[in-house]
Amino acid sequence: MKRTAVFSRCLPMSAENPTSNHLTANPSSVKEQIVNAQTDQVKIANIVSAVRAQLTESQNLLDRLHQLADQARQQELPLDYIEVSMSILENFIFYVYEDLDRGEYERALEGSYALFELAQITIGELDEILAGHTTAMSVPRYQTSEIHIKGASFYTLTKNSDSGLMAHRPVFFTGYGHFTQVREDIEKFPSYGINLIQVEFGPQRIFPDEETISNTEVEAFLKVLDRAAQSNVAVNLLISPHYFPDWALEKHPHLKQFEGGFLKFCIDAPESRDIIERFIRHVIPQIGNHPALHSICLTNEPMSRKSDQCTFTQALWRDWLEAKHGDIEQLNHRHNAQYADLTSVPIPQEPLQPIPLYYDWAIFNQERLAAWHHWMADCIHEISPNLPVHAKVMIWMPFDRKQVMWGVDAELFSDLSDLNGNDCGKWYPHDMASEWENEWQIENMGYDLQRAVADKPIFNSENHLIRDRDVEDIPPVHIRNVLWQGAIHGQSATTIWVWERTFNPESDFAGSIMHRPGCAAMVGMTHLDLMRVSEEVSAIQNLKPEIGILYATSSVIYSEAYLDVLKRTYEALNFTGIKIGFVTERMIEAEKIADYKLIIIPQATHITAEAHQGLQRYVASGGHLIAIGNECLGHDAYDTTYDSEETIHMHPSFSADVSARELWEIFEAQLRDWGINRIVSITTEDEQPVWGVEYLTAQLQGRLIVNLVNYTREIKQIYLQVPAGYHQIKNLLIDVEIQGRVIDLDVLEPILLELQWRS
Repeated sequence: MKRTAVFSRCLPMSAENPTSNHLTANPSSVKEQIVNAQTDQVKIANIVSAVRAQLTESQNLLDRLHQLADQARQQELPLDYIEVSMSILENFIFYVYEDLDRGEYERALEGSYALFELAQITIGELDEILAGHTTAMSVPRYQTSEIHIKGASFYTLTKNSDSGLMAHRPVFFTGYGHFTQVREDIEKFPSYGINLIQVEFGPQRIFPDEETISNTEVEAFLKVLDRAAQSNVAVNLLISPHYFPDWALEKHPHLKQFEGGFLKFCIDAPESRDIIERFIRHVIPQIGNHPALHSICLTNEPMSRKSDQCTFTQALWRDWLEAKHGDIEQLNHRHNAQYADLTSVPIPQEPLQPIPLYYDWAIFNQERLAAWHHWMADCIHEISPNLPVHAKVMIWMPFDRKQVMWGVDAELFSDLSDLNGNDCGKWYPHDMASEWENEWQIENMGYDLQRAVADKPIFNSENHLIRDRDVEDIPPVHIRNVLWQGAIHGQSATTIWVWERTFNPESDFAGSIMHRPGCAAMVGMTHLDLMRVSEEVSAIQNLKPEIGILYATSSVIYSEAYLDVLKRTYEALNFTGIKIGFVTERMIEAEKIADYKLIIIPQATHITAEAHQGLQRYVASGGHLIAIGNECLGHDAYDTTYDSEETIHMHPSFSADVSARELWEIFEAQLRDWGINRIVSITTEDEQPVWGVEYLTAQLQGRLIVNLVNYTREIKQIYLQVPAGYHQIKNLLIDVEIQGRVIDLDVLEPILLELQWRS
């Protein structure tokens, strides 16, 4: 495990590790002996010997840590970061022994080295603190209390770990899901450095048969809430309608005429609605006002793929078509079809075809799935008006052309929700040929889309930091990058998939973070950092975008090239130091784009007539459009070409064939000409722009707050270009002043800077 500087919250460290004499064998030489073993039996014997030796040393160091920690507590020193390391050691030493006993030899080997390194460095940190060479950092910790929402942020009560000072301030919620182990470990989680869990149960447990209502699951959940409240851990409940009673499906076979991922019943049928509503009205009155309950997640990965056989869906489809088109003549004109009547219009089947029928179905399906969730949200809010709700939408779906028909629209879901809920992943690629150290694009885009359509916090309640069944090494800095940059892009709550261990290589839990002590330590330490600088991160979260990228469902339907150009446009803009947003057709129609200085049209060939008119008004009022590619905005949502007199004025188009980096170079050269100015910018030594470094700047109480991260595979040296009058630059994460304006950015390692105004 590569130990990065972010583990340490006391500086500077001494040049020599004070516990280096405990190392029984050089890890590289031990691994070499294992690799070169002549037989599997010798290899296993070498691993077992090495692991047991390392675990013995780690336990010795942990015992020493307890002694040092007692001394620190007697001096009333804050030990938030030290306790994360100690908690990982106390629990994961046992897990690594278990791995060894169960034949998970390589996992045990990696875990033992990670624990030994963690123990060594933590001993060094605590020695430095006790010697007075460094100051341990205190952290405002979440206290169970009422939570308020303001923009992207949650505000609630915190208690400073050093002074005991209570304050109402921005709070980040970080933790794990989703099954048995999170319930068992509630009391441990504060020492792990986290404060949130997600658990789930559904109607199946409440209605085990048609005649019975069981309260066992609710009573068990109330006990979880009580324990969580005592531990200052918040709880999100996924009410899991996909756990639908089998007896109901057997009694009403027509409910099975539906395919929606986890949802296996027709959501439009009155019988299914009756069961879901009775479930909500039984559960929510008992739990809705509990102080530990953070929010309700309505569904897990909702989608609607195939429901053409459900008569209730067919009826809704006909009603929607009539409301949309008025009569069959108008529909036939728009569809270029000859249907006899509305009942003759089919529900289209996959794969997607670029014709009006598929456009209409995509929009209908989005509105219908959102309306079903809205109905559940209304049921909950009728009982508990202040209880936040959201859904675990897979936020990559809007950026996948084949999935645009599956019913997920970020904007419609944000309208029905109190939070921008999602399920997303940002994976470590293990691909040395990749330009980027991790796969950052989709999550960044999804978060920025959600924040653009709704000024609400993001809650990723199934955060896939690690790909299922990925058992290769994951550097802890990747974990830090995902959590930190997620927060920068608006994520204020997250539960990580998944806090479970397994010995089944085919399980979705294989490779999980509970097999990786270094990564688990990084989760806790990153969360503590977010809590410590929550006001500064919140300021960046709540930046208003100046540049919008057009997201048009109609273009997704008709153009194979559109999403590819959109993604390259986003990648290019991400390295300009400008806050990026998205502009949807619905936003344009509702006149919600006036604050954007510039809107990029990335090979968007189609746009609704209402949005087309909205962009004409935007341009007439002084807004600027930049086209990338040809035939932008040339057709309406039913593939009809706009007349020449309806043409919208756009600045000269750039080719859609250029790479993201070439687009970035174009943007860098012309941003100022387009009226976009940056408070802070970064350059190379010869004052050239820097590719591959994302940075954003916020103003906060007379200070400038700058977040930077390097997504490339090599260290980047950057030069800060700052306004005159700002002189003192501090790295807030390690509380160290930076001399000069030259900074080396390690790969994936975020830096948060504070620039003080010279008084």
